[in-house]
Amino acid sequence: MPEQARIDVLQDIGMACARMPAVYRGAQIVLSRLPRVHYPRDLAAECLLAVQHLEYHQHPDDNTGSDLFQRVDYTITHGGNCEDLASVLVALYANLRLLSQALWIPQPDRPLNHVSVQVRVGNHWEWADPTVNAAFGESPYDAIPRIARVRPRDLVFRAGRAYR
Repeated sequence: MPEQARIDVLQDIGMACARMPAVYRGAQIVLSRLPRVHYPRDLAAECLLAVQHLEYHQHPDDNTGSDLFQRVDYTITHGGNCEDLASVLVALYANLRLLSQALWIPQPDRPLNHVSVQVRVGNHWEWADPTVNAAFGESPYDAIPRIARVRPRDLVFRAGRAYR
C-alpha cells in the first residue's frame, strides 16, 4: 500500500475511534491530571504522555511489508507498533477537539519506516511522537540522538526504545 494511503487509513482509524468508550475514558483521565483551566499545549502534552505509557511491540508482519491495522480500543488494551499508537494519539486528540495529523517518516537505512503525529497548537504544528520517548514538541529525529547519545544511523529500535 502506498505511504500516503497508509497514513490516510491510520488517520481515519483515529478519527473514527475518537468517540469510543476507551478513548473517552482516556480523555477523562488526561483531563483529571490538569488544572481546571489549562492551555491547549498542556492538554496536548498530557495526551502524549498518556499514549507513551501504552505498550509498544512490533507486529509479526512488520518486516514482511504487509499491513495490519488494528482498532484503537484494541491498541489501548494490548499495545501496538508506531502506526497503532499514532492512531490512538490522533483519536485522543480528536476526542478533546485538538487537530492532529499522522505523518510518515522515512528511515532510508532501516528495514522499517516510522509513523509519528503532529498536533496543532495555536498557529503552528507541534511534534507528538508516541513511541520514541520524545518530549512534546521534539522531532523524533532530534529525540533519538538525545536519548541514545549516538548517531541516528547507528540505532536499532526494539520495544519502543532506541539501542546501539
